Amino acid sequence: MKKENNLAAGISEPGKVDEFISRLEHPLSDTIQYLRKFILSAGKKIGEGIFWNAPAFYYTGKMKPFNPKDYKRYIVGFNLFKKDCIRLIFLRGAVVKDPSGLLEGDYKDGRRLALFYSLDDVKKKEKDLKKIINGFVKSYGMILSTGPTGSGKSTSIYAILKIINTRDKNITTIEDPVEYRLKGVNQIQTNAKTELTFAAGLRSILRQDPNVIFI
Repeated sequence: MKKENNLAAGISEPGKVDEFISRLEHPLSDTIQYLRKFILSAGKKIGEGIFWNAPAFYYTGKMKPFNPKDYKRYIVGFNLFKKDCIRLIFLRGAVVKDPSGLLEGDYKDGRRLALFYSLDDVKKKEKDLKKIINGFVKSYGMILSTGPTGSGKSTSIYAILKIINTRDKNITTIEDPVEYRLKGVNQIQTNAKTELTFAAGLRSILRQDPNVIFI
């Protein structure tokens, strides 16, 4: 069996990053150092290491077992091969909300890029960059969709579910009625005759520990 690397295991290796940067010759080395500190300051459970011949940053908290090829811990990494700017690679950038437009590219594998040309450029965009990083680190929350009948509540929620519905997410719903069928989503229809109420269904769902619940 192939040994799990420290990225998949969530083990930080700052010493390796220190050594890499000490040997690095890049016209934007000061900006690289600033970005490194900035990314690490975004969360206490963000670690770092050298992967793909450059510093990468990833989540070091507890996670359920997963396929290392899914890179669930991965947040962002440097691409320093070219000297014209600093490229940050978000392998799963497509799953993060980015109204600022900081992330560039529309790659089929979900990858997105953020380009920085100077330290001043980073400082102008760091607020948006932090929001993107937090989108990977903070994986919990609640969305309430409210409004009168016919206002588009269900349509909006189903649209969100379609966006976040990926193979690595366990999404379960309990509905009355199930208005739209979503491929890959566990959808439960309530049934009073069998005592499958919202409360009973929710208790059962929570035992399965899904990533997303829609009621």
